[in-house]
Amino acid sequence: MVLFSCNTSNTVPTTTNSFSVDSLIRQTVKFGPESAAQAIVYIDSALAGKNLSLEQKVTIYGHKSMVYREFLNNNAKAESYADSALLLAGSDAARERYPDQYELANYAKGDAFFKEEKYSQAYTYYYQARSIHETHLSACATSSYSYRIAMILYKQSRFKEAAKAFQGSFTETEDCAEGFSKYLKSQELLNNIALCYFKLGNYDTALQYYNKALAFIETNRPTHEPNNRWHDIAKGVIYGNIGQIYKEQGRYDDASKLFHQSVAINLKNGNDIWDAQLTYLKLADLFYTANKMDSMGTALGEIRKSLDAMPNFTTETEWQRLSWRYAEKQNKPSEAFTHLALYTRGKDSMEKSSKAIAAVDASNYIQVLEKQHDIDLLTKKNDSKDHYLILAGSCSALLLVIGWLIWKNAERSKKNVLRLTKLNDTISSQKLQLEQTLSLLQKRSEEKDEILHVVAHDLRSPIASVLMLSTLFKTAITKEETNKVLEFINTACNNSLALIAEILGAAEGHNNENDVQEIIDADKLVNDSVELLRAKASEKKQTFNLQVNDKKKFFTANKDKINRVINNLLVNAIKFSGENKHITVTTSAKDDRVQIAVKDNGIGIPEKLKDKVFERFTKAKRKGTMGEPTFGLGLSICKEITEYYKGSIWFESQENEGTTFYLEFPGVDPIGWTRNGS
Repeated sequence: MVLFSCNTSNTVPTTTNSFSVDSLIRQTVKFGPESAAQAIVYIDSALAGKNLSLEQKVTIYGHKSMVYREFLNNNAKAESYADSALLLAGSDAARERYPDQYELANYAKGDAFFKEEKYSQAYTYYYQARSIHETHLSACATSSYSYRIAMILYKQSRFKEAAKAFQGSFTETEDCAEGFSKYLKSQELLNNIALCYFKLGNYDTALQYYNKALAFIETNRPTHEPNNRWHDIAKGVIYGNIGQIYKEQGRYDDASKLFHQSVAINLKNGNDIWDAQLTYLKLADLFYTANKMDSMGTALGEIRKSLDAMPNFTTETEWQRLSWRYAEKQNKPSEAFTHLALYTRGKDSMEKSSKAIAAVDASNYIQVLEKQHDIDLLTKKNDSKDHYLILAGSCSALLLVIGWLIWKNAERSKKNVLRLTKLNDTISSQKLQLEQTLSLLQKRSEEKDEILHVVAHDLRSPIASVLMLSTLFKTAITKEETNKVLEFINTACNNSLALIAEILGAAEGHNNENDVQEIIDADKLVNDSVELLRAKASEKKQTFNLQVNDKKKFFTANKDKINRVINNLLVNAIKFSGENKHITVTTSAKDDRVQIAVKDNGIGIPEKLKDKVFERFTKAKRKGTMGEPTFGLGLSICKEITEYYKGSIWFESQENEGTTFYLEFPGVDPIGWTRNGS
């Protein structure tokens, strides 16, 4: 609905004819959100040769900024049009004469910064938009500011405060001039209030507001373009939201009926396709809950077609989640794992964006702006007094009066300076506290993200192995095969639990205090790791070639940690080798050193990346031959573990020919060895 529900000024006749910019913007609705680029072309064509007033130009620039920001994903263009609007309406004379246009331009600029997650700059422009009406009091103008603050609170999951702010905006909107834009905005605010109560779990209150919104549409439709399709589009959105409440309450039949009604309305060109996609996903989730897998599969297929035609990141992430669940039900573990990985990646991206907005407290920042505004007013007031003194000085006949005024002004100036000093000190102190808080939050966030990346990276392989081994378990025939698969599953699970304990210990600063070393049989260690990953290699029709001679090879270290190193090298060999390739694993002993080598026939490492592969979170990370993701952590962890146990790790590689990684540890004689190394 934002295609024509943005702030617009009253239209003004041009010098040659009466031309309504609002009417032109209204006409662009026929193109629909999916044809926003055509709407821009239509506007430019209609305005060719027209002599527009300042108000009309600012209205057009503000509308174009919104279209490029919300529908064409071109924030650079959106910011450019916002700048053009500010250039026209931002002078002192223009602000005084055209306050509505100055407000619109500031909101357009603030919204562009908000889209880029530059929240401090966005709040500054929002505050400037609100401040203009301190001399042009208007509850209607304040409603736009309240709406944006409510949206910020909603995105920060502060739903109770957001509901209150939306209710305030709804009340303020009543002061706006009657028209289609006011009708749309009021209906949207009722829907948003209901959404807040739904998020709070207050379903009864949410239903009351949804029903108010439906009644509001039916009451106003006869007097607000009754044939306009946006009435039905708005009802379709509300049907989907009410259906979600019914689903949460277990009223599945009622929910299904409303979901179907919503999708039937909005999954059409020119209607709210994005809302229809989300509602269709709710219906697919309902099918999953009711175990109607055929219906769920059909729904997911139809949603996929819509997403391919009109992508939406939030909807795409939810589609991947439901596709993961559907593949699990269809007993397709490989497909399920692919959807799970894509869902996790999308979810992490959205959580990162949510953390960014939650890290900035809008209310505190706006308080700083308000105090700065007070200082500016005091400064201007003080300057005005100085001008009056200069003017009085020119009147020589009033020397005594001038002397009294100078003394009086000096006293007031001292008080003003004292107030300014106190205000500056307060602002500086609050600014320093805010910076320190933000810095601490950023540091804590980075520490948590690093631990999460390590967990996600190192648990991926054992979990994938367990998944594949569980599939093999289903097909095992003999008891010996069954026991062997169970043994490997047990080993993978124990390794995963050990990894979790180690990472938690590292996060608490344990630093290997409880590290237990033992004698490791290199041949057995390598053989167990290879057997554990044969199933994973078979996914790409790869085979392992294990070369072990008769000479025994022993060294000392923590077995679980060295197993992680071997496992990581083998997983990388699988990842970066193509189908039907051989992976050679060799153990050898030379000059009291035990050496393990993993050789693949994969894509190799380019020369320019060779000195970066062991860096933590390295920029040298690349996807596997089948698009497998990598996080740039594994080899850095391998290097740290190897060197901790007095070992060394290096590689030899030729691009497009393959890579060989070498591990080397000091050999030991198992006879007479004790845990303290003597």
